[in-house]
Amino acid sequence: MVAFDRYLYVFGGAADSTLPNDLHCFDLETQNWSVLKPSFDSQVPSGRLFHAAAVIGDAMYIFGGTVDNNVRSGEMYRFQFSCYPKCTLIEDFGKILRNRLFCDVEFVVGSEEVTIPAHIAMVAARSQWLRNKIRKARSIRERHLEKVFGTTEVLEKNLPILRVDLSDSVPEAFQMVLNFVYTDHIDPTEKIEQPVCIRIVLLIMDVYRLAEQFHMLRLEELCMQYLEVAISHCNVLEALHNASKLQLFCIKEYCLKYIVNESNFNQIVMSKEFETLEQPLMVEIIRRRQMPHVRSQFEPRFEDSGTTLEQDMELFLNTSGKEFTDITLMLDGIPVPAHKAILAARCTYFEGMFRSFMPDDNIVNVVPPRIKPYPSPVIRGLPVVLVTSAKFPLDLPPVRLSRFLQ
Repeated sequence: MVAFDRYLYVFGGAADSTLPNDLHCFDLETQNWSVLKPSFDSQVPSGRLFHAAAVIGDAMYIFGGTVDNNVRSGEMYRFQFSCYPKCTLIEDFGKILRNRLFCDVEFVVGSEEVTIPAHIAMVAARSQWLRNKIRKARSIRERHLEKVFGTTEVLEKNLPILRVDLSDSVPEAFQMVLNFVYTDHIDPTEKIEQPVCIRIVLLIMDVYRLAEQFHMLRLEELCMQYLEVAISHCNVLEALHNASKLQLFCIKEYCLKYIVNESNFNQIVMSKEFETLEQPLMVEIIRRRQMPHVRSQFEPRFEDSGTTLEQDMELFLNTSGKEFTDITLMLDGIPVPAHKAILAARCTYFEGMFRSFMPDDNIVNVVPPRIKPYPSPVIRGLPVVLVTSAKFPLDLPPVRLSRFLQ
């Protein structure tokens, strides 16, 4: 296995009785595996194992190994990686979340009604549950406009910002969910110095509860991964209590398994914290200790790791995203519905345009320089390119293979 940029690469290996010659790639950001296809004119090496591999510059070299019939190879191959500019999708969306530009929705969170601004397009793309909440809030606003103005066709400057009620959520946890919505990452230690303190564990559990409620499977998995690292002897009982109170059954199951583990049990039950634990939880621990191998239906299983930011955005643009467009670009007379916040996040040209000039009808004429006219597929594909890392209009082959030395 070798590393290049944000990827890990593995060539060959053994699969049962065969020696495949596939090049596997693991994306460290999306946590996904893929098989790369070489360019058509490549000399693809035969499958092998026990070979050596190294990266020099922007190429990977493999040498030797055992091929079919246990033959030792003396070949060397070079895998030339295609070097694209780094995709800044996550950085761009994270920036627009931090600077609060062009926010068009406010979430009213918790009993104290903390107001957290966001962007409809981003939130609606990542969670169907939140998308439906936004639809309901829109209906309420439209009824209000009809009552006040006699029509729902109101200029944007007179339009009250959309407000979505989330009174049963914890503001700090919802803010972390928003960070995931925009960046595909969570960092619970960003504002807390001690990375494994009980406060962070409880916060992540609140985030997990929201992830379940919002049907965000990828975020659930990230929370479980963090909790598996952060839960320890000193905080597992409080985590168990909180999981039971919030009815987070997967986390509760993990805590029970941690407690009854042979290497943890004595230290935990002899602690002062165990003496103050609720009796029903004590009974569960004792029963689980007597039957440690009984498989629970609440054990966390993540057979599907959920969808990434890029996948959600691409699906959103091609399906329900049209419902939430708030601007129309006119390119060579062709109307292209789009989302103001997304365009501003991904392109400084649009950010500057929307800051300095925004017509009341939200129709913007864009005059592309130099090359005209643009093919219609290129124009209509512009929003998809801006919100994904798609290479448009050509997707170049990811690797080129050549025999370097034999």
